[in-house]
Amino acid sequence: MTCIGKYVALLGALLIWLASPSWAELSVDQVWDDIVKRTKSLGYKVSTIQSRSDGILVLSELNLRHDNLDEGYSVNVNLGDMQLVLNNDGSVMVSPSKNIVWDFLLPNTARDTMTFKLIQKTKGLSIVASGAVGQITYDYSAEHIDAVFDEFAVQGDMMKSDEADLRISLIDVVGKSKVTGDALLETLSSFSARNINFMGRFAPKTEPYEGTWKTRLSNVSFASTGQVPDGVSLQDISLALSAGYNNSSVFGYEAGETDVSFNSGSEDLIFKSSSAGVTASNTMSISGLKSTSEIRSMKFAGSGDLLPLPVQAMLGSLEYGIDMPVMPRPEQQVFGLKLELNELSMSENVWKTFDPLNDLPHDPLSLKLDIEGAMLLLIDFLGSDMSKSDLNDFTKIAQIASLSFKSLLFSGFGAEVLAQGDFEFDNQDLKTFGGIPRPEGWAKVNLTGMNGFLEKVAKIGLIGSQQAMGAKMAMGMFALPIGDDMMQTKVEIDKNGGVFANGQKLR
Repeated sequence: MTCIGKYVALLGALLIWLASPSWAELSVDQVWDDIVKRTKSLGYKVSTIQSRSDGILVLSELNLRHDNLDEGYSVNVNLGDMQLVLNNDGSVMVSPSKNIVWDFLLPNTARDTMTFKLIQKTKGLSIVASGAVGQITYDYSAEHIDAVFDEFAVQGDMMKSDEADLRISLIDVVGKSKVTGDALLETLSSFSARNINFMGRFAPKTEPYEGTWKTRLSNVSFASTGQVPDGVSLQDISLALSAGYNNSSVFGYEAGETDVSFNSGSEDLIFKSSSAGVTASNTMSISGLKSTSEIRSMKFAGSGDLLPLPVQAMLGSLEYGIDMPVMPRPEQQVFGLKLELNELSMSENVWKTFDPLNDLPHDPLSLKLDIEGAMLLLIDFLGSDMSKSDLNDFTKIAQIASLSFKSLLFSGFGAEVLAQGDFEFDNQDLKTFGGIPRPEGWAKVNLTGMNGFLEKVAKIGLIGSQQAMGAKMAMGMFALPIGDDMMQTKVEIDKNGGVFANGQKLR
């Protein structure tokens, strides 16, 4: 995870930390005790000076510290002062400082120690807790939440914000958090922001270049629900999952734009992209991880001296999905992978670089992959006891029992390749196929427009005429014609390791 990614994650954790204690109609002292308990469960140490005035609990020099040496970072959060006030209606008002300082330390990053500081500034922040014991709802809102990069240092070499300016701004934030239960806490939270803006500018004094990066997301929303075992730290995710931890979340935004520019003094580069929104969902439990995402209507444009020609491209959508086990079990578990790149089109000046006479159809390109199967997971790869050698030997991690190609499709240039298949694997037989578990099953491939495609790419010189002829002969040997420039082949592997193509034995 990048430094900025870690900050965003910790910023979200802090908002939940400020809005997730478990009290109602209690004294401010009981409120504070619960805050400390929740904070420690996230792995933070808490220090502060307490004082009271007219029933108000004042926390001065409030400081949080979290050291995670396993992931190679530590963070110190200076929240300044915070007040807890019991309202007349029985709710509790939590009023943190408007300015919060985050100090990050990343030891031994690329053999150097890296430190950086972020200053978080809020405007119009309100956090109110209401409800009853065991059923608390927390509503928060803010006009602005801004995180501003202040300084960055590697091995003592300091870079201030005039050389590297990084900012994250959340505008018109509204959120809700609810925690219920006792031994197994039920969590429910939602969050929205009218805009989230990211901005970066790099202009090192010792270097002759300057770069900027701006990303704008509009109408951002997030919702999450789950269960957290009381007293179980999420730092050990394997233990938490075994104890009953689970979480489901949905994230999205309606539109996004990114502008990137780079100037070296003599050459420049400009890149722009936009999309009509993103939707993503994630579910994690002892049963496994399920994640899906979709980016809609993406547009790209690049220009400048550093590119040989201006580039423009459009993508109808990009979809991704994964379903995988996360904890080892004695029985087989389901896994799946889905990837769809739909209708990728390029500007004509890009096409002309390799097809100046328009010999190829300039139709959009699409790629679709949809596979699923069953596997026996052998190791807890979320645990801290897994060695690097385990990652280099897949047989120590899992055994694939079955694999189905529901769809493997490529279309473009006037041609289409569609493959489907279904295989089972004998993990006890590693000799028949030279160390690979012996498969048994079938695969079917349909080819449409391939002869025409080979003729055209040979004509424009992308491949030689002899190579095109060799490819046609190979298709003729292993595929059967089923229509005008349409061919099909079916490959089968029997239980003895015999390989057949359209009924003809190849092995």
